[in-house]
Order: sequence, then structure tokens, then C-alpha cells
Amino acid sequence: MKIFQSPIKFVRQLTLVLLVVSMAVLATQCKPDQVKQVPDTGAPLNYELVRFENLFEEVDSLSFQKLRATYPFLFPGNYPDSYWLAYRKDSLYQELYKRVHQKFKDFDATTYAVNDVFRSLKTHYPTFKSPKVITLISNLDLNNQVIYADSLLLISLDDYLGQDSDIYEGFPGYVKTYLKPKRIPVDVAIALVSETYTSSPNPVFVERMVDAGKKYYALQQLLPDYSETDIFNYSDKKWQWALDNEYSIWQYFMEKEYLYSSEKDLIRRFLDPAPFSKFYITSDIESPGQIGAWMGWQIIKSYAETHKKPLPELLATPSMEIFNQSNYKPHK
Repeated sequence: MKIFQSPIKFVRQLTLVLLVVSMAVLATQCKPDQVKQVPDTGAPLNYELVRFENLFEEVDSLSFQKLRATYPFLFPGNYPDSYWLAYRKDSLYQELYKRVHQKFKDFDATTYAVNDVFRSLKTHYPTFKSPKVITLISNLDLNNQVIYADSLLLISLDDYLGQDSDIYEGFPGYVKTYLKPKRIPVDVAIALVSETYTSSPNPVFVERMVDAGKKYYALQQLLPDYSETDIFNYSDKKWQWALDNEYSIWQYFMEKEYLYSSEKDLIRRFLDPAPFSKFYITSDIESPGQIGAWMGWQIIKSYAETHKKPLPELLATPSMEIFNQSNYKPHK
């Protein structure tokens, strides 16, 4: 059986190049699986949207060279045209295209939601220029749902078909919760925010928590219509568990002397995506994953209450400085 390399996997290899090379020439409650309906405020779209999956599906062999010349970064140069034309006919790709076309034929809500993210970011970073947005199919490459590189932002729509889609059968349950349309604006915001600040060099655990907390604090500013549970992707029950146990979590971290630890396993236990955090106690399964990021967000909020800084300045503040000046003391 021939295994095809998806375009976005090739793009991942080019990300560092795209960051350097100019691409100017290319230049209120919602249902669980729906993007929030953004009201038409009359604000014009300030970016170009390319539905590449449709262009790729509809192009004939005679016009393929033109498509490839227009989007060379989506076609590895060492593969002949015949490879890509065969890739398009692959049964998995065709099934994914059918699902994507059904789910995202009407793309207006997502289009305007992404536009709102760009507009929000520009209020904090006036020099920000909206990238060209290209949607495509990545053959379920969950490591690259959204890629932001220089003037391009790529969105893999097959990674957002809805957590109940049978196409994701066999995926871990907690992973499926990220695979829904309303996560697109969140993941777009994450990709953009990740470029606005750098993580702490040689961080200890508390710095890693605050580094992660910066991301979620920024997401709140960019996605004001999204609830905190939506931004963290926590269920109401998991969110309440975090609120109820904040003091105990902090005591646990201090008693175990984790705050200033450089132990890498703490990343896996408390910061990496997971169905729950790992305290190694019987009630672990009741906790949300990435509780360290949630705690870091609490530290950021405590700091922001007494340090009224613009978002760019806050994100640029060293995480240890934020922690030391936060006066963070969760109540029992």
C-alpha cells in the first residue's frame, strides 16, 4: 500500500524557512461542536482566505502545474505531479474531503471568528498584519492543526470535524475534545500568541507554569466571547474541581518542593495535554489535565491585579519576576 505524505507535513519541514522568507507574493451559548456565531458588525474582513482543499480537489491535470506554481510550499519539489494527483484519489483523503466539505461548506462563522482574533491582536500589537489563511486537509496530522509562519496561517480542517465524528474512532477521549470547529479560533490565537513572547531559559517548574499561564491569559484578551472553560478546554466538572482544590494543589507543590525543581517529569505530569493531572493519588482521574498551566494562569491574574501593564509588556515580563511579585496565595 502506498503511503502518501500530506502537504502540511511538508510545510512543517519548511516552517523555519517560512519564518525568514517573505511570502508577500502569495500575498451566547453555542452548541458543543459549533463555532460561536459572530454578529455581523459591518467590520470588513482584513485577511485573504484560500480554501486550498477545494482548489486541490477541483483542479484537473492540465491546470495542476498552475496550482503547484501558486502554492509551491504545499508540494514537495521532489515529487512528480502524478504523485499528487494519485494522492488526491487516495481513499482516506477522499473520505476526509467529503467530511470537510459537508462540515465546512458554510464557513462564514469561522471566517469572522478568525477575523476577530486578528482584530483583537492588532489592538495589542498595532504593527501586526493579518496573514493569508489557507485551509487544507492534512490526513489527520494532529501535531499541526494550525501552523503560523511569517505571512501564512494554515488550518487543517480535517482536525476539526467534531469530537463525536466516527473518523476519530480509536483516538483517546480527551484528544477528541479538541477536534471540534469552535476550537479553530482558539488554536489560531494560540499559534499567534506563541510568536509574541519567549519562554523562560532553563526554567524551573514555577516558571514553566507561569510561561503556560501567559498563553491562557493572552487568549482571554483575544477571545473575549469565549468562556474560561472553552479556552482551557475543561468540562464544567473538571473546572469546578480545579477551583475547589486550588489551595490543596498549591500546598502539594510546595510540600513536594516542586516550585524550584528542574525535574522534566513535572512537565508530563502537570503541563502536557492529558485526560488528568498526575499527583499519584486515588482522585487523580477527577482532576483536569494541564493543571500546572491553570495554576500559572492564576498567578498571572494575581500579578495583573496590581500591575496594570499592556498585554505585550506583561508577556515580556520574566516569569520568575511575575511569580515573585504576584503575591499569589490561594485561599483555603
